[in-house]
Amino acid sequence: MESSETQHMQEIYSPVRSYESIYKQLHHENTNSLFKDLVKKSQIDIEANRATNKQIDENNGRTAGNNKSIRNQKGLKTFAIVLLVVAVAAIIYSAVQLQSTYQTASYIGIIVIGIAFIVLSIFLIKKTKEKLSKLHSIEDKLLEKSKKLHGEAEEQMRQLNNLLYENYNTELFTKTIPLVEFDKVFDSKRLDYMKSKFGLDTSDHEKNMEQSTLYVQSGEIKGNPFFIRENIKHTMGSKRYEGSLTIHWTTTEKDSSGNRRTVNHSQTLHADVVKPCPFYSTTSHLVYGNEIGDRLSFSRQPAYIHELKERKIEKEVKKKSKELQKLTEKSTKNGGTFTALANNEFDALFYAKDRNNESQFRLLFTPLAQQELIKIIKDKEVGFGDDFTFLKRNMINYIYPEHLDKLNLQVQKDYFIGIDYDKVEKNFNDYHNKYFKHIFFSFAPLFAVPLYTQHQTQEYIYKDLYDSYISFYEHEMVANGLNINDLKPTDSNTHNIVKTSLAKSQENVDTLNVLAWGYKTNERLEYVSKFGNDGRWHKVPVYWTEYTSVEKKSTIEVKILNKGEANAEKQATDNWSDFGNIIARVAK
Repeated sequence: MESSETQHMQEIYSPVRSYESIYKQLHHENTNSLFKDLVKKSQIDIEANRATNKQIDENNGRTAGNNKSIRNQKGLKTFAIVLLVVAVAAIIYSAVQLQSTYQTASYIGIIVIGIAFIVLSIFLIKKTKEKLSKLHSIEDKLLEKSKKLHGEAEEQMRQLNNLLYENYNTELFTKTIPLVEFDKVFDSKRLDYMKSKFGLDTSDHEKNMEQSTLYVQSGEIKGNPFFIRENIKHTMGSKRYEGSLTIHWTTTEKDSSGNRRTVNHSQTLHADVVKPCPFYSTTSHLVYGNEIGDRLSFSRQPAYIHELKERKIEKEVKKKSKELQKLTEKSTKNGGTFTALANNEFDALFYAKDRNNESQFRLLFTPLAQQELIKIIKDKEVGFGDDFTFLKRNMINYIYPEHLDKLNLQVQKDYFIGIDYDKVEKNFNDYHNKYFKHIFFSFAPLFAVPLYTQHQTQEYIYKDLYDSYISFYEHEMVANGLNINDLKPTDSNTHNIVKTSLAKSQENVDTLNVLAWGYKTNERLEYVSKFGNDGRWHKVPVYWTEYTSVEKKSTIEVKILNKGEANAEKQATDNWSDFGNIIARVAK
């Protein structure tokens, strides 16, 4: 009888169905189970914490009510002061008028009313002062109680919070899907494996000063390596700045009676200038190495088919099928190899029209794989539908899922901690379930192709010695994770691109040279000549921002923690920052 794990692995070839029927609930149970284990290990008193947070909520409610009363009393006090000033002014004005007019009754009446308002104002000011004094006293007591309750709640949650500084996302993912294993760190061996055996080309990124790695996580599927990466990229574009100037002039003209009159005119002149401006964008993607289809390359772009109604999808399939048929005819005429598939729907929706090896394309994309990829592309409810770019370059596969850009891949160390047990539990479960879904559907186009998960790579002989302990991707991620104020140029006012290079590597420490660069900004003024309706040229002011490149060089140390060594959290002293299995600091 097959084990449930084996059955689950067979189900993974149908990603949409298996996520909905198996993995979604399984991962929820695994996440919840882990959290309960951590709670049990922490030995916190949940009910006591709930009682404390109930008091905090009640205290917050009283504080909000007291603050509203303070605002009301301050408003009443301001009104009384304004009323007092107006009354005094009215009395003085009336007294002056009594010296020079015979309307004495009116001004005497104003003086009497003014005196009454003065008495009322003084009374209100005195009363509001007394009430504000009491309300501020209550405010102090409420703040003191709030501080005490927060301190109690923090102490009640302290043991659990200590366990939540670690991110369990990859551990939980592997528990749900053992097929996918994650590395502790993306080391140089793993990178060399992808470059030497699978042909990964990293030269563009290593030499490209316009981009940097914000996050990277490597791993393997049956020995086939992968990594997930978030990248920040700089491009220099242009920005339009606008300015305006209102002009005035007069003309003289005759009216209907023949009399001359002056007419005032005005006009607002508009001008703009276009200047260079830096732009920054972040994208996330999955890179997977597999020997299957080693001579096959293709690309497919998202068409957001899942957003279309069925009738429009049918029209799109017909349109693309005709294009592919014409491409087949053209290829045959020119001695090419491209041949449209019998499955018009898959060929049109996947639309890998630049494929260069038909036999290997068909080897990978079997009828089963075609069927499951159609489900992924058309899915409107379970996953994310047709939001992914799929590039294959021989043995390297690139998946760019747009939904992955919306996931916080690298949460801060304090992301899961809190003083309210129920909120902490919800945050923990919500994040890890969201992480699982986003990563699962990033792998989905690969899961849908059985050969990608059935094929086990042959043994690879690693070199005896590498220049560094961890990969340059991990180096950049760590550098970006340090306090940017320690690395960026002091006068940089924009994002900063961080690039690293290895200085030396010894005793489990990689010493890196870091170059961080960005732009300082200066406000500039430019005058643009515009012709007005007054028949004259005018200088219209346009303010714009000048960006000047600035850079700073630093040195950082990255230490790889050995098995059995004290955890990073305990070692994060003396300016060391904790990155799980490695720690880093800016060298003095």
